Amino acid sequence: LVYPQTPAFLLVGIRLVQKDVDYLLEQKRPVILIDSYAPTTIFDSVLTDNTDGAEQAVNYLIRAGHRHIGFVGGDDDEYPSIVERYDGYLHGLKRNRILDYYNAPCLYSNEEAYQATIDLLARAPEITALCIRNDRTAMVVYRALNDLGLSVPNDISVIGFDDWEPAKDMIPALTTVHVDTERMGILAVERMIHRFNHPEEPITKIVLGTYIVERASVRSLGI
Repeated sequence: LVYPQTPAFLLVGIRLVQKDVDYLLEQKRPVILIDSYAPTTIFDSVLTDNTDGAEQAVNYLIRAGHRHIGFVGGDDDEYPSIVERYDGYLHGLKRNRILDYYNAPCLYSNEEAYQATIDLLARAPEITALCIRNDRTAMVVYRALNDLGLSVPNDISVIGFDDWEPAKDMIPALTTVHVDTERMGILAVERMIHRFNHPEEPITKIVLGTYIVERASVRSLGI
């Protein structure tokens, strides 16, 4: 990483490696991680409870009668928050005593997500609902389902993650897990100011909860 001279570092959405950590420590300035991850717990951070959020999504689908629920984006090489979301998906199924899980691993290109969705439904046509790693990928999943001749939510229900602004304008509007990015930013700045005044305090990790935003992409099966 290369940084300009700055009194503090607010790092958003990155995964640090050890050389980055070493560099930041040398600067002797406050470092706040916002949806960012380091190999050791050495900096203050503001994160989202991704695991619980994904479990909420699974519970929401189960309450709507779905039992064959897939996940698009569960890959061990993905960004840590996405791995946490896949873990939450698995936890949600397990806690509801559902043994069948369906994963469409893919990284971040639209082409991979599109093909992973096509392949998942080819091998598991019993799926009635999909959890998607984030709302951007959900847009690609919509396209794949349309190309398969499947309707959302009549044939396949879809739930996203992030509550990305365009999600409400998708057709149908996307039900999703809300991530409070504005609050994350506010808390990070507050933590930065506090760290200036109290440099010797123990490292603090703030984890924000999530909630489901109900729109039109999930159908109740009436079970």
